[in-house]
Amino acid sequence: MKLERLIKVLIWVYLILLIFEGSLRKWIMPSISGPLLIVRDPVVLCIYLAAAAAGTFPSNNALTITWVLAGLSAILAMIFGHGNISVMLFGLHANYLHLPLIWIMGTTLKRGDLAWIGVFFMLVAIPNTSLMTKQYNASPTDWINWGAGGEGTGQISGSGDHIRPAGFFSFISGPAFFYPIATAFVIYALLGKRHLLRIIALGGAVATAVAIPVSISRSVFLSILIVCLTGLICAIISGKIAGNIIKIGILVGALIIAIPFVPVFNDALVSFKDRWELSTSDVKTDVGGRWLSGYLEVFDFADSAPFFGYGIGMGTNAGLGLANGQRNYSPAETEWGRVVGELGPLLGFTFIALRCWITGHLVLAALRAWSRQSDSLALLLVSAVGLNMLNGQWGPPTQLGFTIFGAGLVLAAANSSEETAPLETKMAPPAPAVAKKIPAHTGERPPAMAKPLRR
Repeated sequence: MKLERLIKVLIWVYLILLIFEGSLRKWIMPSISGPLLIVRDPVVLCIYLAAAAAGTFPSNNALTITWVLAGLSAILAMIFGHGNISVMLFGLHANYLHLPLIWIMGTTLKRGDLAWIGVFFMLVAIPNTSLMTKQYNASPTDWINWGAGGEGTGQISGSGDHIRPAGFFSFISGPAFFYPIATAFVIYALLGKRHLLRIIALGGAVATAVAIPVSISRSVFLSILIVCLTGLICAIISGKIAGNIIKIGILVGALIIAIPFVPVFNDALVSFKDRWELSTSDVKTDVGGRWLSGYLEVFDFADSAPFFGYGIGMGTNAGLGLANGQRNYSPAETEWGRVVGELGPLLGFTFIALRCWITGHLVLAALRAWSRQSDSLALLLVSAVGLNMLNGQWGPPTQLGFTIFGAGLVLAAANSSEETAPLETKMAPPAPAVAKKIPAHTGERPPAMAKPLRR
C-alpha cells in the first residue's frame, strides 16, 4: 500500500513538471533549459522502481516488443548510425522510456484519483489562459514572451504584432495538448450530477473558450473540436439527449453572455480569423498537405533512408543539437518520417505498427467502458490523445509527456469505469433485490434448526 501511494505521488510530480517545466525553462532556470528537457525521466525511473518493488510493473506483448526495439535501436545506432551515445540515449527517451507508464497509470489510478486530476486540469486552465492573454497583449520581445532559454529567445509569430502565446509552456504546442485533456474533463463534469464540479468545470470551459482565439492556433481549435464532437456523440447515443441538451444549452448561453465581456476576446477573435484565412485558403489542399502528408511522407523516407537508419535520436531537434553537426541529416517534418529515417524501414515500420496497436488498444478499452456502463470519460480522453499516440511528434518532450500521460488516463478511466465515480455522468442502476428461495420441505430440519432447544 505504501508503494502504491508512492507511485501515485510520483505520478502527480510527473504531471506538475509536465505543466510547469516550460516556466522553469523560460523564466526560472533558463541557463539549464537543455537538461530540463528530460527533467521527468528520473521521475519515470523512480515510478518503475516502485512498481517493480510492489510487483505491479506491467508485462505484456506491447512492452516486450518495446524492449526488443529499444535494444536493437541502440545497437544499430552505435554500429551503423551516428555512433553518438548522447544522441542515442535521447532517442531512447523519446521513443521507448515512457511507454510503460501508460499501463502503470492504468492499474494504479482509481476513480477518485482521476477526479482530482480532472479538477487540477480544469483549475490550471484558468490561470494558464489568463497568462496567455497577457502574453498576447505584450510585445513579442517582452520578457513574458521569452522562449525556452530565457532572454534572447521568443515565441512563434501569430497574426500582426501578436505571437502565439504558450502560457506556462515552452511553446504553443503545450496548450495544443493541454486544453483537449482539460476539455474532456470539463465535458464529463458538466454532464455529471455534482454541483461543485460543475462550477469548477464552468470556469474551465470559459478559460478554454477564451484560449482558442487567444492562442491564434488552428491545432488548439481542431484538437478541442474533436473532443467536443465526441462528447456530443456520446450524449446522443446515451439516450439522455434531452437532459444533456438542457445542460449544454445552459453552458453555451452562459459562455455567450460572459465571454464578450473578456476584454481580449474580440481582438483575439479577429487575429484568429485572419490567421485562419491566410493559412487555409483552400481547405482540401490544407488537409491533404498537412494531415495526409503525415501518413504518406513516410514512404518517401523509406526509399531514401539507409536500411538500418541514421540512428535513433537523429531526427529530433535535441538530437541534432547533441550531434554537433557530425552528420548531414535533414530530419522529417512528420513523425512517421522521423521514425523511419532514424530506425530504417524494418525497425521503423515495426515501431509504427506498435504505436498503431497501442492506439487501437486504447480505443477498444474506451469503447468497452462505454458499452458496460455508458461511461464516456475514457472515450473523451482517447479523443484528446489518440491521434498523438498514432502519429504525434514525440521528439518534443512536452508533446511526448501529454501523449503518455493522456494514454495512462484513458486506461485508468476504462479500468475503473465500474467504480463509484465522483465525476461519473451515469451510474448503472442497482440490481433488483431477489428474495432467497426457501427450499421445499424434505423432512429434514434446516441447518439453523438442527438442534432444537431443550426445555
